[in-house]
Amino acid sequence: MSKTNLPFSNRHPVLVSFLASLILGTVLWMRSDPPPYSYPHQEANEYYSHMVDIAHKWRSLSIFTFWDNGIGGGLSNFTACTYPILNPLNSVAWLLNDDQFNIFFLVAPFVTGLFFTMLLLLEVFDLRLSYALFGALYYLGLGLARNTILPESPQSLWGCFLLPAALYFHGKLSKKDIYWAATVVGLVLAFQFSISGVFSFPQNLLWWLYFLTAGFLLALKKIPLLQNLRETFVCALLLGVSSAGVFATQFIPLYNFVVSESARPTGGYSINTLPLSFWIDWLPLFVKQPMGVSMFGIYALLLTMVALFIAHGKNLLRYFRGQGSFTQMWLAMGIYMVLPSILEGVSANSPIIKSLLAPLTKFTLVYALNTLDLCVAVTLAVVLGQEQFRLHDATLSTLKRLPVIAITVVAIAISAIPLFREPRAGTLTVFLTTSICISCVIWRPNKQWLKLLLGTSLAALGLMTTNTIYLYNDKGQRTFFADYHTESPEYKFFTNASGKYYLPYDVPPSMGDAYPQWHAVHSTGGLAYYGCPPLRSTNFVANYHHATADIETYQGRLMAWDLAKPSAALTTYFPAEFTTVLSGDILPWPEFTKIVNGTYYDIWTRSKVPERALFANRISVLPFREIVEQFDTAFDHTIYVEPQDAGNYQIAEFDLDPSVHAMRDWNNQGDKITFTVLTQDEVFVMTPTMFQLGWQGRSNGQALKLFPANYIFIGFRLPAGEHHIELNFEPPGLR
Repeated sequence: MSKTNLPFSNRHPVLVSFLASLILGTVLWMRSDPPPYSYPHQEANEYYSHMVDIAHKWRSLSIFTFWDNGIGGGLSNFTACTYPILNPLNSVAWLLNDDQFNIFFLVAPFVTGLFFTMLLLLEVFDLRLSYALFGALYYLGLGLARNTILPESPQSLWGCFLLPAALYFHGKLSKKDIYWAATVVGLVLAFQFSISGVFSFPQNLLWWLYFLTAGFLLALKKIPLLQNLRETFVCALLLGVSSAGVFATQFIPLYNFVVSESARPTGGYSINTLPLSFWIDWLPLFVKQPMGVSMFGIYALLLTMVALFIAHGKNLLRYFRGQGSFTQMWLAMGIYMVLPSILEGVSANSPIIKSLLAPLTKFTLVYALNTLDLCVAVTLAVVLGQEQFRLHDATLSTLKRLPVIAITVVAIAISAIPLFREPRAGTLTVFLTTSICISCVIWRPNKQWLKLLLGTSLAALGLMTTNTIYLYNDKGQRTFFADYHTESPEYKFFTNASGKYYLPYDVPPSMGDAYPQWHAVHSTGGLAYYGCPPLRSTNFVANYHHATADIETYQGRLMAWDLAKPSAALTTYFPAEFTTVLSGDILPWPEFTKIVNGTYYDIWTRSKVPERALFANRISVLPFREIVEQFDTAFDHTIYVEPQDAGNYQIAEFDLDPSVHAMRDWNNQGDKITFTVLTQDEVFVMTPTMFQLGWQGRSNGQALKLFPANYIFIGFRLPAGEHHIELNFEPPGLR
């Protein structure tokens, strides 16, 4: 077929893909209600608070700030996986309000995924528009992954829907320059990392290494062994360097944190080995709970694809062998799912081999199903798009015709299942569109109006699968709406409390962890911050109070369970300015006054400015459990240090004479805290700011020796006299 006879979509694939993505983005945007969504601690809600936090950084021009005062006692934007400056899409915060900014980041992955998946199918696999659009929309529906965490977490959608972009660039560029293709794939992975943190980045990087391995295996008969090895090694090196090296400033601080305090792993970066029970739990969900009636239509078309393979298997396989990207993609998927278990078995009896192979054995299917989904979506679209093959073929033998007929009947029956369960417009649409698609595959009509009908049916079925996933987190409707009390006086107080410190006494259902962050309120509830936990979070969650349960170790981190209401002593340690109390109840804390009679919760505010620094004359070394319990007692001019910290920072129990002291000119700008201290004798000072590696202190220009005070705060020692204190944070290794 000459270029002039090609369909418009194949001659202008970028334009067609852009228009389709623009239409999809508009539809999803218009169907989206403003947040909050669903129930309080659900993924999309925590993502909302995360996005609001980033939006506020951009609008306040604090995008270069390494330290965030708004979360807990403060934490590093690096260890919290918030990279506001390195993601260029965050700049839309200047044009959109908080709700619109969040919706933009919910819609954008779908728009990106549709654009590049369509380009992949139109240009690399040379499909017609109807099949390319269907394959792209079906992939956005994440058919196999829809019962996993992937569609549940908005951040992971970037990892899913940038995969087609990397495949598209590799398919287009590898024919001209294999090295440039590997570099661009790495850049796409780097962009994914800057958008979504490390959530699914390691799994995607692993898949691409196996993709290069698959390319090496397929090229064994075409390229000399040494040349093949050299090309594969250089490609892997370029891919790794471009994906990690472009944003190396993000890895350097994390590396320093992990290496310097390996006893307290940051968590969130390792990929756990797939448990055998996963298949038992996941497969029934996939079959019994497909999440959306459109999946029954997809099941029917997958069976139709099987029927086509039975009828024309040799010809289809011959076609696929001519599509190098297709074969390489499926071979990589096979290696991805099988090799980790083989390597783990090989290294089971050798600690040295096990440590060497460890990165290649870390595989979690729950984070990898999007790659399998893409393989299935591409295969289905390609097979259906081979219009030269049809099921009603007189040349078929009886041995093939009978199973083809049986499978086709079963396929139509499956698409009708929802219609019998719950007759309504959606189920009828699935049945009609699926029946039209299967009928066209049976007879392959040449009339243009029938092809238009087929394209409309495929697009409708694909759009239904995409819409199901988009609504998965109730992104288009508010459920459990009453939990948010968005019209209550207490909620309206929060909207005007930006920059204030909040310590909850009674924790409203939707004000626990994420709620304060929606309005840039500084909250102790944020130490279990969404994304990656801070180095010393210890997961105190809302109030640091250890009640009846023991403090336990979970995945290498200390946890405090069954938290109770905080004591008045906690307002000494944390500079709390207001709190929430059940409507009508009395707050037992001194120096707090009720100012808002709320619908569900009253607001009590502090009547005087809280202390920003605490002064002590004694150092005491205590186990972690007992340090936590000190948060329930009034400050007794003692700073407590955990035994491991005492060894690491060379701190011993020590007593000083009581001193008269004063503090003035407190100024907290995030990365920099300044204040002046006047003391008659030596004194220990503790500031309620989270201790992390990277903080440096100076007194009158002289370096201070900082240490973890009460496990999570910054402590240091001062001699007698007047001192101008400067505390500065810089991620270790960044300079």
